[in-house]
Amino acid sequence: MDMRLRAALNRWLETSRVNLITGYLNSFMSAAISFIAIRLYVSSLGIELFGVIAFYISTRTLLQILDLGMTQTICREVATHKANKKLNDVAALFFSMERIVLTVGITLAVLFWLSGSAFVTLWFQGSVASVHALKNCMTGMGIAIASRWVAG
Repeated sequence: MDMRLRAALNRWLETSRVNLITGYLNSFMSAAISFIAIRLYVSSLGIELFGVIAFYISTRTLLQILDLGMTQTICREVATHKANKKLNDVAALFFSMERIVLTVGITLAVLFWLSGSAFVTLWFQGSVASVHALKNCMTGMGIAIASRWVAG
């Protein structure tokens, strides 16, 4: 029995070692591709237009952080209520969350639309792209971020 246990432990250690090395290689390759992609973006778009993309990505990431675990909490609560056969509570929970999420999404879209010209004049120089194009870009970002928020 001791030999079987030792063999199983050795197989587990070997599998863990391979998984660990694969995970590190995956992280390294992901970082390398990100650095290469940034270099290609900057060389093809210019630093100013890349700044617009970076602003969008940063804002979207910030909103993912501000989710504050709502998605996971909803999933856990739905599973709990479904297991307890309380389907009316699930409907009420969804209705409440729909109202909150839609309100935040609409507010985000309106804020981006209203503050688009202020962002463009204060943060972006507008030498490469026209101010009107950058304002339209900010409006599109607001719509994309708001719909991404609503979609979860």
